[in-house]
Amino acid sequence: MKKKIGIMTSFYEWNHSYSLCSVVESQLVALVKNGYEAVLYVHDNFKDDTLVPKGVEIRKIVPRFTLVDYSGFQEPTEQLQEEAETAYKAFKEHSQDIDVMIEHDMIFQGWFLPYCLAIHKLAQESKIKWYHWIHSVPSGFTDAKYPHNMRFVLPENSKLVYLNNYHLVRAAETYQIFPKDVKVVYNALDPRLFLNLHPLLHSLIDKYGLLEADFIQIYPLSTPRMVAGKGLNTVIDIMGKLKKQGRSVKLV
Repeated sequence: MKKKIGIMTSFYEWNHSYSLCSVVESQLVALVKNGYEAVLYVHDNFKDDTLVPKGVEIRKIVPRFTLVDYSGFQEPTEQLQEEAETAYKAFKEHSQDIDVMIEHDMIFQGWFLPYCLAIHKLAQESKIKWYHWIHSVPSGFTDAKYPHNMRFVLPENSKLVYLNNYHLVRAAETYQIFPKDVKVVYNALDPRLFLNLHPLLHSLIDKYGLLEADFIQIYPLSTPRMVAGKGLNTVIDIMGKLKKQGRSVKLV
């Protein structure tokens, strides 16, 4: 039986002008398509249920607070610990059946310090495997005091995920871990989510697994001029060389 995977967000709407929404959408589509039970965590005032990919369970349990940007490490408000406890209780109650949790920037951004503290507390006592995505440039090692230091410490049973190799070392330094322990996952967007493709193209993509290949070449040509005019033999040779390197290829 495949695992149940949650994606924790602070979404109150489904709006693609917020780039993270597109990232989460692609992740949800991929999870459902590959047979996982996907759960989306959002604020309790979320109303865009019909825009969320089909097959995804929506849990409107993320508490709303008047958030403060703690990127300056200023004195915490009197409400911070109470907010963190409220978030912890909500997360705990509604994640009992979750095997893996993905979250985006919720332990990293200064605005989300209440959620960061809640996640740390929950991770200490649950068996959930956490993957923490960072979508901003990490600052490197920061000698901050509690509670600000918790933004730069990985919770228990967690992995750090960054978007590319360029700032991988800085991401590792920020969380005082080895670079090998930072997982690089690029933001993959399913073109079917933003291109107005004909249903026939959707079926061809699924039938032939076109998006599963390392390299895909769409090559228009006319039958009488495949070699002399269009150089199809050269394209086939290039794809063959890629395949010999152990890469999967598709030529359409």
